Amino acid sequence: MGQGIAEETTIVTRTILAAFANALLLRPLFFVLLCCLLMITWGIALRLRSMRRAQRWTYLEALWTPALLAVLSGDSSAESVHALVLPGNRLRFVNFLTRYVRRFAGQERAILYRLAAPYLAQVAARAKHGSDEARAFALQTLSTLGLSGYADVVIAALDDPSELVAMVAAQELARSENPQYAAAILARLRRFDHWSSRYLASLLAGMGARAAPALRAKLVDQSEKPRVRAVAAIALHLLKDASSAPLAAELATHERDRDLLIAALALIGDLGRPEHLDIVRKLSWSTDFVIRAQAVETLGRVGEQHDIDRLRLALDDDNPWVALRAAAALRRVGALDVLRQFAELGGQRAVVAREVIMVGA
Repeated sequence: MGQGIAEETTIVTRTILAAFANALLLRPLFFVLLCCLLMITWGIALRLRSMRRAQRWTYLEALWTPALLAVLSGDSSAESVHALVLPGNRLRFVNFLTRYVRRFAGQERAILYRLAAPYLAQVAARAKHGSDEARAFALQTLSTLGLSGYADVVIAALDDPSELVAMVAAQELARSENPQYAAAILARLRRFDHWSSRYLASLLAGMGARAAPALRAKLVDQSEKPRVRAVAAIALHLLKDASSAPLAAELATHERDRDLLIAALALIGDLGRPEHLDIVRKLSWSTDFVIRAQAVETLGRVGEQHDIDRLRLALDDDNPWVALRAAAALRRVGALDVLRQFAELGGQRAVVAREVIMVGA
């Protein structure tokens, strides 16, 4: 009897333990299923929200487009469009106008600017608050629809804590091609150290020749960082500003920064005159092979006949990069006999000479 009770107890115990084990096994599975259900529900909610936004935007476009076209054609007044813009849709309306601005010019674009004007204060407020992306987008919108009235907001954004926002502000100011903004951008170039010098220079050069005076002032400003001055030199080079060549030659006589010297030599190479050659010849003997290579290339562009002797020596330079620049310079000045001599002698630069001859053939 006792044995039977013990066996029954054991069976019950085992059953309870099995049930408990199964519960433990099912609980993770239930948790996973619950998570999957929540993710599916969340995904459906996001999809429905996106669809509602798309439907809302489609409705507003259908509402605003005929009214806008009527204003542009002169058949309606601006008030007829403003009456269709509810307070909650003002920013959407500004975005709507932004798309049309890119399609029109002249009088039609001026009408679009006037239509956007009542709502740009709200956009300007968003340029000062919110995420980096939201502030940057607001700056782009202001630049597209009302930079003349909100230039102070965009210029102030050059000092934004976010480098992304500050760069967008610089891009928008430069895109306007208004030289009065060049000084504002140049004054903040120090904060864009992580950006390519070539890109920054092209940004400034895109403002046109009227920005050259501000760039020249920055080039000769010895209190400024060498990299900033180098960016100014590259921009002047891109602008083909002949007046900056004497300035580049003068600073090259006493500056020691590599990037600044390279930018100055490149500028002299395209725009320099014979009186600038002395400093170029001096730098062609620099202990820095990068400066030496740039100086040799510059000699090949603006050098005189007797500079061929220096190019001949540079072709046998210990640094292959200098030798390559020298070979290209010799080809440029038509000294192919010097290159053939090196190619036939079989020295350490024979291969370089042969390759440059083949390229020029």
